[in-house]
Amino acid sequence: MNSNRIDNLRTLVAKIGAKQTEYHLFFPAFAYRLEKEMGTYLGAPNWRSPMLRQWRVLFGEFYRQEGGRMENGKYLIPLMFKLNNLNDLGHTTMRIRMYFTKDGDTLSAHINGGNPVVFNEADLEPLLIHTYEGLCSCLADSNWFESHPLDYQSVEIGFNAAI
Repeated sequence: MNSNRIDNLRTLVAKIGAKQTEYHLFFPAFAYRLEKEMGTYLGAPNWRSPMLRQWRVLFGEFYRQEGGRMENGKYLIPLMFKLNNLNDLGHTTMRIRMYFTKDGDTLSAHINGGNPVVFNEADLEPLLIHTYEGLCSCLADSNWFESHPLDYQSVEIGFNAAI
């Protein structure tokens, strides 16, 4: 009787392992595709997220440890955005955490713990729209930076040299 319980637990662990393997095979390439399509969607086709390049440059060792891994049954892909100020030489660097699940060709993404967006692997537009709207929402909320101190580097203010 007890052996049935342990066999049941082992079966469940095997299912989890199979899902983790699937995620680790799928999501790294997906992250690079997402980065490319996000740049095109934003109108900056050469944009590249430092998340996929140099992890610790802006957020240190802690941030590097957060990239591309399983967390609570979801795959974490953090994207970092360096947004230049149109009025001067300053910029803001912020990141968003995207948690993904996959069921066949259907994916679900939770951005920074918000409401999920469900989309098909072949069409990332719903995810791109959701991500863009999420960025706009964060930037429009003056309290967002205070409540998410680990998700941005302080705003640098630059000034035009012209008088």
